[in-house]
Amino acid sequence: MQYRAPVRETLFVLYEVLQLHRYEDLADFEDLSDGVLEAILTGAAEFAEQLLAPLNRSGDQEGCSLQTDGSVRTPSGFKDAYRRLVEAGWSGLAASKRWGGRGLPYVVASAVEEYFNGANQSFSMYLNWGFYASMLMDVEGIDNLRRDYLHKLIAGEWTGTMALTEPHAGTDVGLLRTRAKIQADGSYRISGTKIFNSGGEHDLAENIVHFVLARIEAAPPGTRGISLFLVPKFEADANGERGRRNAVTCTLIENKMGLRGSATCVLNFDDASGWLIGEPHRGLSRMFVLMNHTRRSCGVIGVAGAEAACQMAAAYAKERLQGRASKERLNSAKPADPIIEHPDVRRVLMGIRAFVEPARALLLWMALQLDLSERSQDEDLRRRADDRIGLLTPILKAVLSDMSFVAAVQAQQMFGGHGYIVETGIEQYVRDLRVLMIAEGANGVQAMDLVSRQLQRRDGQAFASFRQEVADAIASQSQSFRYLSEPMSGALQDLSAVAEWLHGAAADDVAAGAYDFMTMLGLVALGYMWLLIAAAACAENSVLEEDEVDAKLARARFYMQRLLPEVAACRSRVLAGAADLMRLPVEAF
Repeated sequence: MQYRAPVRETLFVLYEVLQLHRYEDLADFEDLSDGVLEAILTGAAEFAEQLLAPLNRSGDQEGCSLQTDGSVRTPSGFKDAYRRLVEAGWSGLAASKRWGGRGLPYVVASAVEEYFNGANQSFSMYLNWGFYASMLMDVEGIDNLRRDYLHKLIAGEWTGTMALTEPHAGTDVGLLRTRAKIQADGSYRISGTKIFNSGGEHDLAENIVHFVLARIEAAPPGTRGISLFLVPKFEADANGERGRRNAVTCTLIENKMGLRGSATCVLNFDDASGWLIGEPHRGLSRMFVLMNHTRRSCGVIGVAGAEAACQMAAAYAKERLQGRASKERLNSAKPADPIIEHPDVRRVLMGIRAFVEPARALLLWMALQLDLSERSQDEDLRRRADDRIGLLTPILKAVLSDMSFVAAVQAQQMFGGHGYIVETGIEQYVRDLRVLMIAEGANGVQAMDLVSRQLQRRDGQAFASFRQEVADAIASQSQSFRYLSEPMSGALQDLSAVAEWLHGAAADDVAAGAYDFMTMLGLVALGYMWLLIAAAACAENSVLEEDEVDAKLARARFYMQRLLPEVAACRSRVLAGAADLMRLPVEAF
């Protein structure tokens, strides 16, 4: 089964659910005519399907290899595909035009990101560094660095990495030990070891620019003393071309569960030359500029993988003959019926679809909030977008990665014993998607951030505003779609009650209930998207065919009947508190 990018579904969400035409006054939106937008998505789909998807399985089987000289060889075909990606102009899509990027709205770049990751998640790990670098380097006083490095990163001629994690310091970044010593010319010497560096060494581009968190000598302890540095593999020469080799070496490629085509490296910095980005001791705050984007990307990657796995499982279910269906669906011309005729198989596939569709809509809607936050001239609209971003980014990162992984496991289940065999290819999605629940801050950390910070954002007004937004959508559809609005009304009441309970609960009770509350909020947000999708599908000007509308409404109903009830179970778990957890002695675990 070959991956097919869901272009038609994306266009439906962009045009009819989000109604992008309403935002033509925003910078860079004015050029997105129907023809231009469709051409971008169609071109990205063709690139993903024809060049990236064929390398997905072979890249996983071959993996990356560390050479004796410390270089890394990527799987066969990756280097040529990367060259063609750069030549075709798919690098730096979302990077600002100020720095030489395409300046595409995030809501469009997010759709392209889904297609590339759905086709080949490992390959896509090497991408996006032009955009990330442009965000990190948007500070005063580094014109020379932007001149020498940024334009090549955005063009895709050079790639980048973020060097954060150390063997002893993961989530608690304040424990890092990498040191920076200032030199007479204003540069620094960087020394330390970083692990889990995706794309830390490879053969796709002639240079790799590392963005490194390190501590300047005599810096304050903890996160207050962390600075951000640019440390290239090769220093730029006087003409901005690749110059002398820097003291950065790859000593190991991590032997990972999945993403084997992505080189995850251990890097040693041995008095490497580096340059400060921004103010001293403010490196972590620079990093947070990227967090809403990288955490959103986790959701994009998850939904992309769930979509691809579902496509594979559905194709298999239509062909695999096993057992007899009910007498009403009997196919007597063959010795057995396709397993798609069995209700339990349909239950599983419908569950994946009922998640993927609103998840894609939620991701695109949230990408639009990022656009509004940066581009709108309306202060109230920007503030509302900022509130949504703060409140729901943990949902994109954590809830969507959780549910995407479950979706991949369910898709694997459709293959029976063959799903456990490497040759079918479905097990790769399970392995590859597993990292998303850990990367960019483990999901439990996201839950704690949600209940301890984002739920209290603007004295709770951000949550109250979103809750009212959902309530308004429920009220507006109470007559047309009662089978959708009534379950949503009950779920919203449960969510509101738990939020109020958490506000006055003890610290341990809040911590113990954080994950389930985050799940509740995610399920309600997905249900909200189903309300919007249903309304758009049934609108007079909808471009959907009648059978497409019927299918969407059936999946929406399935979501409300089968997935949304988990909100009530989460409420019970939150209200159980932490007493039983914390009363046990450590030895009991």
